[in-house]
Amino acid sequence: MIRVLLILGTLFLFIQVSSQTKINVNKRKLFYQQYYDKSYSPDKLLARAKNMLKYAQNDYEKALAYSNLGDCLYGQGNYLESVKILQKADSLIKKTDSTQNRITILYSLINSYRRAGLIVESEETWELVKELDKESSPFIKTANLLYVQAKIFDIDNNFCKAADSRKKYIQHIRKIPNTEYKNIFDFGMLVQLCYEQIRCGRIDEAKETLEKN
Repeated sequence: MIRVLLILGTLFLFIQVSSQTKINVNKRKLFYQQYYDKSYSPDKLLARAKNMLKYAQNDYEKALAYSNLGDCLYGQGNYLESVKILQKADSLIKKTDSTQNRITILYSLINSYRRAGLIVESEETWELVKELDKESSPFIKTANLLYVQAKIFDIDNNFCKAADSRKKYIQHIRKIPNTEYKNIFDFGMLVQLCYEQIRCGRIDEAKETLEKN
């Protein structure tokens, strides 16, 4: 969800680096066709990331491609490799002026670091993101922080705090106008909330979440 929110804010941002070679218009078109593809199956996501990397022509595009590839590796449970790829994405995006896309990458790095057991690096990146995320609107910033906070607690098996943060996140994100994507995402978040409430021992709360939402 963080990635979707930040894409909305950077939809028309196409960074050019003057020292790089002339852009091939056809490759750029193919790159952004992949970038805005709404396929969500794991196989298609991986293929999309690889295609983006194939068509990328500057640091900005390469950073987006590596970011997507890092997310795919995370989804496969290959956390150390995900860290390496996301670090590469961060190194590239820092050469551009796209702070919001760097924030997206760093949010992913927080989770990958933590899953890989690199807690210190995860905490340092978490503090860096909170410092950088000053340009986002208050609504998006709050959504981002609540979402990642819930994810951190979930990774740490602190399910009670994860449930509390996720519940606040759901209440906050429901202020977005109704869309088909939002309905699908909302259902996924409710399922995750129920899981966390059950793991916390809050069975009655989990039942209420299912019945009232």
